[in-house]
Amino acid sequence: MSFLNSWRASKYTVKQKLDDIELPESASVLPVTVQFCIKEFISSLVSPVHPQLLSPDEITKTFHDFYRKTDEFMLSTLIPNPESPSQDVPLLSPEEMETQKMAKQHLVKQKDEWMNIIEGIVCEYLYDRLFCLSTSTDENKDDLLKKFASSEEKNGLVECLSIEAEIKKRLENVAETFFALSRLKTPLLKLNLFMNVSEKIVEASNLPKQELNADNLLNLTIFCILSFQGLQLVSHLNFVLRFRNPDYLTGQQKYCLTTFEAAISFILRACPNLLTHCPMQATDDPLSLEASAKDEFPSSDSNQADLETNNEQRSSLSNLRGLGVALEKSYSSFVNKVAGHALRNSTLSTDNVVSVNDPPLERFLTVTDASELKVGEINILLADYKRLARLIFDKQVESST
Repeated sequence: MSFLNSWRASKYTVKQKLDDIELPESASVLPVTVQFCIKEFISSLVSPVHPQLLSPDEITKTFHDFYRKTDEFMLSTLIPNPESPSQDVPLLSPEEMETQKMAKQHLVKQKDEWMNIIEGIVCEYLYDRLFCLSTSTDENKDDLLKKFASSEEKNGLVECLSIEAEIKKRLENVAETFFALSRLKTPLLKLNLFMNVSEKIVEASNLPKQELNADNLLNLTIFCILSFQGLQLVSHLNFVLRFRNPDYLTGQQKYCLTTFEAAISFILRACPNLLTHCPMQATDDPLSLEASAKDEFPSSDSNQADLETNNEQRSSLSNLRGLGVALEKSYSSFVNKVAGHALRNSTLSTDNVVSVNDPPLERFLTVTDASELKVGEINILLADYKRLARLIFDKQVESST
C-alpha cells in the first residue's frame, strides 16, 4: 500500500505512469531532465511497493534526500567545474574573471529558484497525503491544543504571561492571520506566513529592541497561539518542519520556527486536566517528565539550527517559573481536596479510614512566591502536582463505585 496515507492506498493498485502525472505550469521553466526526476519521485511515493506505513521521520528523510540529490544534480549540470590551468590556455584578465564570477552567481541563484519551485510542485501535488500524516500524532496534538485554548485552564496560564490588556487585544487581531494557512499548500508559503505572524507579534508588543528578548517573544507567541480560534496549527507547523528544504532555511527563519515550536510545546505541557479526554498515548503525556520521541518536533540537521534550538530552549527555561506560579496557586487546593477525601471517608466509617500515604512535599507548602523556586525544582513540582491529581481522580472513581 502507499505509505503516505492508508485510506488512499486503494486508489493506487498499480504504479502510476509518468505520463499520467500532470505537473503545473510552473514546471515549464525547469529542464526536462528535472521534470522527469519530479515525476519519478511522485510516482514512487504513490505506488503500492511499500510493505508498511512509514513514520514521519522516515518520510521527512525521503524528501530531504530527494532535495539533496536534485540539488547536486543541477549543481553539476548547470555550473561547470573550473578547468585546471594549462600552459596553452592564457590567464584571464581581472575583467574576465569578474564576468565569470557574476555568471556563476547567476546560475547558483537560478538553481536556488528552481529548487523552491521543485519543492512547491512535489508538496502541493501530494498535499492531501502529506498534511496531518496518519502515522503522526499531529491530529491528537491539534485536538489537545484546541481544547486547552477553549478551557478554563487557559486563563491561569495567560495570567502568568504578564501581558498588558492593550497588547493582548492587538495580539488577538494578529492571531487571525493564522486562518490563511489552510489555503496555502507549500512549505515555503506556510513558512512565509509564520514569518509574517512573528513580525506582527513584534510590532504589536511595542517593545524597544533592547527590551525584546527571547523570553518576551515566547510569552507573546504563546498568547497569540492561544487566541487562535482555528484548527490544525500543529499540523501546519509540522508540515513546514518536515517538508521545507533545510538547506534553504535562513537563520531568521530557523529562529521563527524554533519560537513557535517552543510555544506550542510549552502549551501542550500545561494542560493536565485534559489528559483523560485526549486520545494521546501514554508516551505523549504532556506532563511526562521523560521526553518522548513523538513529542519532539523535526528539526534541521544543520549545526546552526541545533545551536539556535538549544539556545532558545535554554532561554525559555525562565518561563517555567511562570508555569510554576499557576501550579503553585492550585497546589494548595489539591492538598485540601486530598485531605477532604480522607476526612469525609473517616467520618462515614470508623473501620474504613483513608490516609494519605505520601503527603504533599513540605518544600512547596512553605514557598510563598514562585520566584523562590529553582529551575530544577519545577520538574519536582510538576511530578507532585501530577501525583496529587491522579490521587484525587482515583478517589473520585472509588467514591462513585
